[in-house]
Amino acid sequence: MNWNVTVPPPPQLDGSFIDVALVHNALVYDSLRNVYYASVPGSVIGKGNSIATIDPVTGQVSYSAPVGSEPNALAIAADASVLYVGLDGSGDVVRLALPTMTQQGTVHVPADIFGQSRVLAIAVSPADPSIAAIRMGRLVGVGLLRDMVLQPNRVGTADYYGNNLLAFDAAGTAVYALSNERTSC
Repeated sequence: MNWNVTVPPPPQLDGSFIDVALVHNALVYDSLRNVYYASVPGSVIGKGNSIATIDPVTGQVSYSAPVGSEPNALAIAADASVLYVGLDGSGDVVRLALPTMTQQGTVHVPADIFGQSRVLAIAVSPADPSIAAIRMGRLVGVGLLRDMVLQPNRVGTADYYGNNLLAFDAAGTAVYALSNERTSC
């Protein structure tokens, strides 16, 4: 098995930490720029519905322009060129160019039998930043985005619940999903 994964060395730890008081839904790390991105919910007065950029060295936080209604799930491309954001309020996924946060596209997620669907998890192909897998709301399943077009075939649509995790294999040719709320009656 050949994994060919390059991991940057961990930062030197000196035992100190910075406490950043930030209400957020999800957090991803950009190793190219050494910053974190956080999805900021609409309830945050003055800064809601945006993406926060956090400098882990200084604790400084800056905010993007609004990206849409209730940003939640996040995923960053392996080359740090784009950030995918699931919008719970509208049932959309947006792709933002990094570091400018310029919107490159939007796709609407299909509704399920309970109403508006939302994106529970996102994974970006390590081989191609224009390909992402999304785990949609209850009974909708996992779909594939190619250049921000939701492909017609979906998997895992029957009795598939949970706030799930998605991951591509190292080659970007297979997607793995984990349901962490599966129970039996």
